[in-house]
Amino acid sequence: MDTRSKIIDDARAGELRTDHPEMRFVTGYFDVLVPSQVRTLQQLASGETPDECRPLMAVVVDPPAPLLNARARAELAAGLAVIDYVLLASGVKPEWLTDAVSLEAEHEGSRQNLIAHVHRRHSG
Repeated sequence: MDTRSKIIDDARAGELRTDHPEMRFVTGYFDVLVPSQVRTLQQLASGETPDECRPLMAVVVDPPAPLLNARARAELAAGLAVIDYVLLASGVKPEWLTDAVSLEAEHEGSRQNLIAHVHRRHSG
């Protein structure tokens, strides 16, 4: 399967929200991913029992200073098996994302840690 087919537009996102009221939503930068973030995504998608997984839509938003371009970040998110759909937010988050879990702070922290690590490695 070409995981890029998971990347959808606003119209399809609207259809999916209507067709799957149990769907979970998460927003984030998906600029740098670490294992703890993948575990968070797995927890969001899991249900009460192992057989009760809920669809998960990731909404990729823009970080203050991205390392990767928006399409690459969307493809990175789409490549994760736990994510069923990816919506690339253009500029601002859609208004309907009021109940989404936000990973922006966690993603920004990981990004800053990576940048600091690279600077330390190259300055010594």
